[in-house]
Amino acid sequence: MFVGLERGKKGPLYAAKAYALVAQKHKNLELHVIGDGRTALPSRNCFPAQGCLTDAFFHGYIPLESYYAVLGHMDIVMAPS
Repeated sequence: MFVGLERGKKGPLYAAKAYALVAQKHKNLELHVIGDGRTALPSRNCFPAQGCLTDAFFHGYIPLESYYAVLGHMDIVMAPS
């Protein structure tokens, strides 16, 4: 899971590219992206060339309660500062 599309300094494009590299070797992965912002579209566009768009789920903005529900199902969370 990645949260931080509203700020470019959080590195969403790097997160998308890193996920795409790992997903090529590990086919049972999913990436859940939470939030919305100016880097959402560029991040989403990063996946088709890597062949893993179907494994990425862009939730957009979700309320805090929904965020906790999604978080509870994740094994790895990318938390850039």
